[in-house]
Amino acid sequence: MMSISLWLLVFIGIMVLSLVGVMLYIQHRLRSIAEGLKRLANLLKGEV
Repeated sequence: MMSISLWLLVFIGIMVLSLVGVMLYIQHRLRSIAEGLKRLANLLKGEV
């Protein structure tokens, strides 16, 4: 019984860590995309 609950805790911990990692990665990507769009908009404004 103990071993099953232990493996379940380990599995849940790995899942949570991977989810947090994916969320942080997506946040970082969205931030960089937003920065790129801002730069593009500024370039277009500067040209016009």
